[in-house]
Amino acid sequence: MRTLFRWLVIVLALIGTVATVAAIAGVMILRSAEPEKTKVRKGDYLVVDFDRGIAAQPPRDALDSFSLGRSYVLADLITALRRGAADPRIAGVAAHIGGARPAPATAQELAEAIADFKKVGKTTLLFSESLDGGPGAAALASAFRQVWLQPSGLYGLRGLALETPFLRSGLAEYGIRAEIVQRQEYKSAMDFLSRDDMAPAVRENIGALVSDIADSLNESIATARGLTPEAVRGLAARGPLLAAEAKAAGLVDALGYQADFQAAVKAAFPGGALPAEAYAATAETPNTDIRLALIQAAGQIVPGETEFDPLADRAAIGAATIAQAIRDAVKAKGVRAIVLRLETPGGDYAASDTIRQAIAEARAANRPVIVSMGNVAASGGYFIASAAETVIAEPATITGSIGVIAGKIVLEDAWRKLGIRWNTLSTGETAAMWSPNHGFSPAERARLEAVVDAAYADFTAKVGEARKLAPEALDKAARGRVFSGKRALALGLVDDTGGLLKAFAYAKRAAGIPADQIPAVVAFPRPKSLTETLRGLIGGDGRELMQAALPRLPEPLATLSAWSRLKLERGAAIMPPISVR
Repeated sequence: MRTLFRWLVIVLALIGTVATVAAIAGVMILRSAEPEKTKVRKGDYLVVDFDRGIAAQPPRDALDSFSLGRSYVLADLITALRRGAADPRIAGVAAHIGGARPAPATAQELAEAIADFKKVGKTTLLFSESLDGGPGAAALASAFRQVWLQPSGLYGLRGLALETPFLRSGLAEYGIRAEIVQRQEYKSAMDFLSRDDMAPAVRENIGALVSDIADSLNESIATARGLTPEAVRGLAARGPLLAAEAKAAGLVDALGYQADFQAAVKAAFPGGALPAEAYAATAETPNTDIRLALIQAAGQIVPGETEFDPLADRAAIGAATIAQAIRDAVKAKGVRAIVLRLETPGGDYAASDTIRQAIAEARAANRPVIVSMGNVAASGGYFIASAAETVIAEPATITGSIGVIAGKIVLEDAWRKLGIRWNTLSTGETAAMWSPNHGFSPAERARLEAVVDAAYADFTAKVGEARKLAPEALDKAARGRVFSGKRALALGLVDDTGGLLKAFAYAKRAAGIPADQIPAVVAFPRPKSLTETLRGLIGGDGRELMQAALPRLPEPLATLSAWSRLKLERGAAIMPPISVR
C-alpha cells in the first residue's frame, strides 16, 4: 500500500510538471502569434509575402491566431496597404509571390490596394521565382509598378478551367444513392451526388460564370499594364508564358534573381524594410466617439454558435454568433453603421434567415448595414446580403444562387449488400423521413416538396422586395443561377463593385459621417485576449486545445469531411465542391 501511494505521488508530480511546462510553452507560443508594434521611420517600405496565405476572417482568440500561423488576415492587410499608401513616411511596397494561388476576387481586392501606391506616385515592386499561380496571381502581380521574374520562371497567365466530380455511378457500386429535391433547374449543389454529368442548363450557367471571371481578370491585367483586353486574352490562350515571352509582352518589367531584385529594392527605397503585419500593429485608434462596426463571417452557414472546424481547417458561420454581433453593434456606443464582410457559399436556410432578420432589425434601429462580399457570397450568403442597405462585390465574386435544395443519402441497398436489415417503428407517415435507411415514401416526398416550395417562395419574395426587382427580373436572377459580381451588378443583385474599403466609404456616407472625418473601426464579436483564452483553457475541458493539436486533413479529404456532415434536411443552399483554376 505504501509503495502504491509513493507511485501515485510520483505520477501526480509528473503530471503537474508536464502541465506547468505545457502552460508556459502555450503562453510563449500564443504570445509569439501576436504581432509587435514597431517604430515607423520616413522612407521605410512595406514588405508583403503573399505565399504566407490570406485568411478570410480574423482569429476568434489566441488559439485561432496560432492556428492561422503566419497567414495574413485579408481585412488587416488591405487596411495596412491602404493606410501605407496615404502615409507620407511609407515610400512604397516590396512584395514576393511564388506558388500562391489567390482566388480571383481576393486578387482583385489586393490589386486595388496596391494600385493606391501608384496613384500617389509611390514605388511598388514584386519578385517571383515563377509566377505560375494562375490568372489570380497574374492579376495581382500586374498591379505593381515593377514586376521581376526569374529568367527560368513561368508567367502563369492562362485561361480558367473548372472541374467537378460526379459520383452517382461510383456510389451505386456500393449501394449508395442520393435522393434530392431542388428549386430550380440551375440549383446544382447536389448534382455531383445525383447525376453522372453536368446538366445542360447548369453547363450554360457555370460556363458563363467562368467566362465572366476570366474576362474580369484579363481586364484587370490589361488596365494595369496598359494593354488591350483582346491582347491579354490572346496571351492567356497560349499561356503559361516563358519569362522572356512575358517580358516581351509587357507583363514583366525585369528578369533577374533574388539578389538582383534586392539590389533594386535597396536602390528604390531610402529607409528600411517594414513587415506589413508589424506596420498594421502600429495603427492607432482614432480618438473619436464616431465608430463603424466591422463583422467578418467566413464559412458554411450553420445554426448556433460559430465554431472552428479542425478537420476541415475552416470556420463555420454560426447564425447565433453573427446575429448577436449585429445586435451588440447596434447597442454599442457611438456605432453609426455596420459593415458585414461575407465569405460563404451558403448553408442552412433557417440559419441564414436568422442573420438576415438581425440585419433588418439593425436597419429598423437606424443603423445602416453595408455588405462586402469576398470571393463567394452565394445562396444563403446572398439571402443574408440582400437585406443590407448596400451590397458591394468584386467583379470576380461568385454570388446569386437564389434557390433551395434538400435531400438525403440513402443506404438501403448498401445494407442489403451487407446482409443487414433494419426494422422501423414510427408514430406517423413522415416520422422517419430523414432516415438514410430507406428512400422517401410518397407521403415523405410530398412533404419535402412542400417544404422546398415554401422555402423557395420565401427566398425569392424577400429578395425581390429587398432589391426592388420586378417578377420578370427576379426570375432571370433566380432559379439557382450563379453569377460573377460584374454580372450581378447588371442584374440589380448588387449595388457596386469593389472591396472592403469601398464598403466603408458607403457606410460613412450612409451614416452621415463627413468625408474628412476618420471613424474608429470596432470589430464584433470582440476577439478574446490572450488572458481570456488561457483562462478558458484552464477552466474548460480542454477541447479547444485538443482540437488545435489535431492534424489537418489534406484539402480533398477535408472537403469530403465537411460534405459528409451537411444537414440537407434544412435545405442547405450551398454550392458544389468545384475546383476553378
